[in-house]
Amino acid sequence: MSTSDNTLDKLVGTWRLVSMVTQEDRATALGTLYAESGKVTAEGARVRIAVDLAAHPQLAGVVLHRTNEYYGDRMRSTTEWAPSVICGGRMSWSITEWQRE
Repeated sequence: MSTSDNTLDKLVGTWRLVSMVTQEDRATALGTLYAESGKVTAEGARVRIAVDLAAHPQLAGVVLHRTNEYYGDRMRSTTEWAPSVICGGRMSWSITEWQRE
């Protein structure tokens, strides 16, 4: 799938997590490991991930919605406010920053 601004082309590759900020206690809610896989679709800067496998098993089967912004070799990914399957259903959001390796 391609988009007008090549969102998927920008996204494909190996990324290293640089920072994470969550509404829940500044990343401690997610622990030290964060990984997921699944079908990714994109429309402009918005990315949808249908999770099939994740480090946190409660994410399997969940559809995640993110907005990605790119700054050179860095990407900032912001989630929407949504009930967190990791944090007991409380409303939550996160911002992760990645650097291309």
